[in-house]
Amino acid sequence: MVGGLSVTSVERGLALLAAGMEELLAATAAPLETPQLLFALRALEVARRKVSAVDHQVLSQAAEQGVAVQLGHRTLHRRLHQVLRISERDARARIRAAGVSGSRRALTGPLLSPIQPCTAAAAHDGLIGVEHTRIIGQILGKIPAAVPAEVVAHAEKSLAGYAATVSPEALVTVGTDRWRT
Repeated sequence: MVGGLSVTSVERGLALLAAGMEELLAATAAPLETPQLLFALRALEVARRKVSAVDHQVLSQAAEQGVAVQLGHRTLHRRLHQVLRISERDARARIRAAGVSGSRRALTGPLLSPIQPCTAAAAHDGLIGVEHTRIIGQILGKIPAAVPAEVVAHAEKSLAGYAATVSPEALVTVGTDRWRT
């Protein structure tokens, strides 16, 4: 068992995802009407966001288990850069997102909730994307340390809820207006 899921569950889920993608690739070869195109675009965006949420969980586990060091690298982002053939910038961004949206483990072993639980829940549900998550983290990072934790938690909950209804650009405006320093 890894993070509450068995290896078999992960392998099965990935196989179903791959099969579903193949089916979609074949199905979209036929022309679609405007309503079907819009439906497909919305559904694909939700799916893309949910895949990112799964990515956060997997990356959290990889960081926790020291995968990079086990494979002879000092940093996880370097290993991702090589293995996934992505830019180092993208690898760092994914790891940062996983750091706030992924689950964590206490030094004594128990699983802890994500640093930004409402943001993680919205990402899990496919309501917000990686860019929303990054912006929420930036906004919360501007809140002075003297602000009580419950106020910060309320701000995170509000931002995650608002992010589910607006574009990342609109979210920046809200955060900039509220936490101007």
